[in-house]
Parts: sequence; C-alpha cells; structure tokens
Amino acid sequence: MEASDISFWVCALFIGYALQRICAVSLKGVCAIILGRPLMESRTYNIVLTDPGNEIDDELLLWKLLTTQTNSVWYIVCVPFNASVPNADHHQLISSINMRIKRVREIFVNEFGGEKTEYTNDKNATFILGGPEIIPSGPIDINFLVQIAPLCHISPKKFVKMSIRHRIVQGDLDNPKNSINLTKGIPDDKPELIAEYLDQLEVFNAISHHTTPITTAFARNVPLTYTFMMNVPEIMRKYLLYKAFEQFVGRVNPQLKWAENISEVNYNTIMAMLPVEVYNDIIKGTIPGMESRYVDDIRAKVRSFLKDVKDPSPAYVLRLEHIAMAVLYITKTFYIGDKFTLDDLIDPEYAYIEWCEYIERYRCNLTPAYDVLAWIVVENGFLPNIEQCIMILNKE
Repeated sequence: MEASDISFWVCALFIGYALQRICAVSLKGVCAIILGRPLMESRTYNIVLTDPGNEIDDELLLWKLLTTQTNSVWYIVCVPFNASVPNADHHQLISSINMRIKRVREIFVNEFGGEKTEYTNDKNATFILGGPEIIPSGPIDINFLVQIAPLCHISPKKFVKMSIRHRIVQGDLDNPKNSINLTKGIPDDKPELIAEYLDQLEVFNAISHHTTPITTAFARNVPLTYTFMMNVPEIMRKYLLYKAFEQFVGRVNPQLKWAENISEVNYNTIMAMLPVEVYNDIIKGTIPGMESRYVDDIRAKVRSFLKDVKDPSPAYVLRLEHIAMAVLYITKTFYIGDKFTLDDLIDPEYAYIEWCEYIERYRCNLTPAYDVLAWIVVENGFLPNIEQCIMILNKE
C-alpha cells in the first residue's frame, strides 16, 4: 500500500471519529434542552420519614436539605403516627398525614405552596412531598434513608425491595424504649405496633449497608443555637420561633407514659436560659422580684396538673414547679389554668413578645437540635462529636 493511501485512511478514520463524537455530544445537548435540565451524572435517590409540626427540628432539617442537596431525588414522607394521640383511628391517621403536609406547605411556600408536590432547587435536587404512598415500590437503590419520626402504621413490605446505602435513625436502636421515633411512644396496650416495629427492624437490618443511630442522649447535648436560628430565613424563623415558644410554655399531658422523661429535656433547656443568680433563686423556691404567693399558686397548679398520675416522683413534681417559675420570670405572665398550655396563660401574646425579647437579649439556645443532626450526617457521612456538631451549627 502506498504511503498516500495510508494517509488517506488515517485521515478518514480520524474524521469519522470526530463526526461521531460531535453527533453524540449534539444529541446529548438536544436531550438536555428537551428535558430542561443540565447534563449531570446519575442522580441518587433518598427518603426522609418525617413528622413536621410536632417540634421545629423536622422543618429545620428539611430547610437544610432543600438548600444544600445536589443532583439527587428526595422523597419527603410525612408519617401517620402521632405519639400524643397513640390510639388514633384510621381517619385520624390520615388527618395527621395531611396536617403534616399542610405544615410543610406553610413553612416552604415557595417550594410547596398551593398544591405543589414537587420542587427542584438550583442544584438539580428534586424533592417530592407526600404521605407513605410516595415511598418507591419497585426495586431501587436508596442513598440515604433518614428516619426522624416513628414509623407506626407503615408496612415493612414498603421497604423490602430497597437497597439502602446509609440509614440514619434519630433514636437509640439499642434502647428503643428511650426514643419517641422507635417504641417510646407506643402504648402498652398496642403489642401489634411493637410487632410491626420489630418486623421493620428486621427488614432494615437486611437491606441497609450502613446504619448511623443518633441517640437521644447524644442529641440532647446539642442545642439549636441562637446563631443557627438567626441564620434561618426570617419568614420561616417567625413560624418556628412561635412553635418553640409553645414548647417553652406547654407541658406534655402527664397521662402519656413519656411525659416525665420529656420534662427533663424541657427543664434543661428552660433553666439554661436563666442567669446563674436567677437559676439559684428558683432552685431555692423563690422568683426574683415576685411575691411568694405566685410560687404557692404554681405549686397548687402542678398538684392539680398531676392529680390523675399515680405517685408522681418528687423529682418530676419539682421539675414542673421550677419550669413554671422560670416561665413566669421570663415572660412576666402567669398561668390561669392548670393544664400548662399556651391557652392557660393569662396573656399569650404579651408572653410571646417578652419571650422573644428575652432570648434575643441573652442569645438563648433553644431545644435540642435532634433531627438537624441527621443533616450533619448526610453532609459528613458520619456523626461528629458533640463539640463539632455545635461548631457546625454555629457556622451555618
């Protein structure tokens, strides 16, 4: 073969390869234009099982995911179970799901306002909102499954066809009775829900490659810091601060088996808001600048609040008294009812204004970060120590 012939065929092959690449790139470009999204690598699939509206940490986790996640799909699944209404019927369970979806729409108006069920951020992360019916039914690889709510009344069969790379659980898997997201909120007369939990656990253990539990004991040492809350968008912050205020003034129904335990969290959060000298006065049974009759009134209301509780522990009684005294000191508002709810305050609106001014003046931390810690695990791939978690929250 002549040298000129070889050159011809080399050139032909080169031109053919170049044309093939140009056509391939052009075809991909056309597809990208048709689909209305940039060319990116395959997106990962993720699930968040959540109960927005119970506290404020679910909403804060969702905010962090909505604003930070990239190139992924996230199913935001609002669960049916409510530990405050443990014996709910089917209608109440459906209502609970709908109320939680409504809560997400209220907080994230731009993303899910009206009847929107899907939102894609500027980082090519898509979020799909709904109840358990949106859990993918076919075989699917899940990157993160984030459980920040109890899964009662969700069949374990919904998960059996999944392969989960990293399961994150807000709760103590070694001691599920200590975690409201596991079995703590299940009444003693509901053995079928315990059986369902065990079936779910068996499935998750079989399909999860890695699991990170965030124990209650750990989470209670990481507060929602003042700095973190001030970085939350203002409209969202107003909603969440009012919910935090409701938690500040309201105590859990003492008939619920987990009420006494949660009072410890309330106590630690609220008493930490006080200056040392005020804290010491309240421990001694006095409220600075207030007459002793206010303390007597609080003690009487606590006795009435616990009247149907058989032999409440002295520590529980004392915690409730000290909390009510701290509420009075901070809000300058007293309870007129004995249920220790927002509506039992003589002037809830005035109390809220005083509380907001107080936490701003003293830069108070709020309740434990709880579910927000799951976002930290998503970002890092592991759960850092307590000090590092607080540092991360203060940076955000």
